[in-house]
Amino acid sequence: MMKYNSLLFIPANKERYLHNDKIHQADAIIIDFEDSIISKDIRTNICIINSIIKDISEPNIFIRIRQERYNEIIENINLDKVKGIMIPKFCLNGDNIRILEDIEEIKKETLILIEDPKGLLDLEKTLVNYSVNGVCFGSEDYISELNAIRNKENLFYPRASIVNITKAYKIKCYDTIFPYLNSDISFKEEVDTAYSMGFDGKMAIHPSQLEYINKRFKPDLDTINKYKKIIDLFYKNKKINSTNVMTLDGEIIEPPHIKRYENIVKEFQKYGDGDNE
Repeated sequence: MMKYNSLLFIPANKERYLHNDKIHQADAIIIDFEDSIISKDIRTNICIINSIIKDISEPNIFIRIRQERYNEIIENINLDKVKGIMIPKFCLNGDNIRILEDIEEIKKETLILIEDPKGLLDLEKTLVNYSVNGVCFGSEDYISELNAIRNKENLFYPRASIVNITKAYKIKCYDTIFPYLNSDISFKEEVDTAYSMGFDGKMAIHPSQLEYINKRFKPDLDTINKYKKIIDLFYKNKKINSTNVMTLDGEIIEPPHIKRYENIVKEFQKYGDGDNE
């Protein structure tokens, strides 16, 4: 299952943004048909988007579609250039189940966006019964549904729940967008939090956010070489001393650490330098 370190939203009515070279720093582009356009403009925007994406080399294009507009957009968008579909405000209802089944039938990847408590409560049942490639957290609607304030404390429970449920079923999970463009310190703190909690990547609303997200979620070659060295030392120590425990620079290294390092190295090798190409 492909891992996207950074996912960038582009409003469907701002098609000129697709000509910005900086967007290609993102591992995936999400063209947003949910909130960005009014109903009467959808056909026009679809035609414009089709004319642009046919000529760009971006391999990982997703489209976010409101349930009531799903059929109209799917029937008219150039699906040959679309990697997958994001279902917003996801919960298990009849419309979403039909959409999940249709996406599987047309052989596209599925991202679901958890944006309220009902969607979170339905998440485990969803992953057990349906094909889902990634789970994304939408903090802005979620916090609004709670009538709460957006802060680290109030985001902890849904974040932790999404990480734990998705990891149990080996599904990738992606943290929420950071909605403020003029707060660099808070943005970096939020990216660091998402990484430390176990998210596989983070969504973004502006190309300026991509560099730090990628830096945090993509291991560099020095880190990979460090992990390879630790793995090698661990197995040599195990063979010589018949033990699964090793001390290195004052740190106890055990099989769970090695498993994590091996997974990171394996993923890095799968995607070359860490890019999803």
